[in-house]
Amino acid sequence: RLLPLEQRLAAYARARLGAGQAHRLSRGQTIAWPGPAGPCVALGPDGRAVALAEVADGRLRAVRGFNPGKATGASA
Repeated sequence: RLLPLEQRLAAYARARLGAGQAHRLSRGQTIAWPGPAGPCVALGPDGRAVALAEVADGRLRAVRGFNPGKATGASA
């Protein structure tokens, strides 16, 4: 059984982003971030993981972006 990505990344600190911030981060842009330095999982406003990210020098940057797609409710 596959676990949701967000559940698999539960050990990481979380950075909750607004829609504009999530969009910029998913496009490879860094954003100003006041959180503590280190790795984290960036979550969009819907709670889905946008990226595995890192905070350094007051900036949040994506290390590995995710494309969660849309939930369809369809079975594979």
